[in-house]
Amino acid sequence: EGGPKLLWQAEGLGEGFSTPSVTDLAIYAMGNHDGKEWVIALDPSNEGELLWETPPGEVRHGGGGYPGPRSTPTVDGSRVYALGLNGDLLCLNATDGRIIWQKNLVSDFGGVIPNWGYAESVLVDGPWVLCTPGGDNAAIVALNKANGELVWKSPVSDGAGYSSIVRAR
Repeated sequence: EGGPKLLWQAEGLGEGFSTPSVTDLAIYAMGNHDGKEWVIALDPSNEGELLWETPPGEVRHGGGGYPGPRSTPTVDGSRVYALGLNGDLLCLNATDGRIIWQKNLVSDFGGVIPNWGYAESVLVDGPWVLCTPGGDNAAIVALNKANGELVWKSPVSDGAGYSSIVRAR
């Protein structure tokens, strides 16, 4: 009471703990429904109408009893980068949700899924996308943001955590 007027609300986006990313073009989020994880784009100028949804993959990890993705999609120009609970990393066209490239932190880099699943929001820094597969051979990786090719990895044995990489000097 006395607060801002509710303009619209969206329903049916699925389970999860994803926070939305907001741009002029769309509102991007993630959620579980119909047995899959989804990256979702809503139209902010049309009462949250669904623009597109793209599945990173099947729901394979239960989230330690708290189902659903935890990552916030990272928007960089015309691309959206999203990391699912199981380590499915997608680079998507921001306009239509088409997959440009994809990786899996476990199968591609030997990562180890933490107890509650992958929970970081990837960092885009210049030409790179950085994330933390964890495990014996790649605590952190940097990928070419244009094509997903591995640029470098840290051979330090360390697990993935539940926070995002932060750029610092």
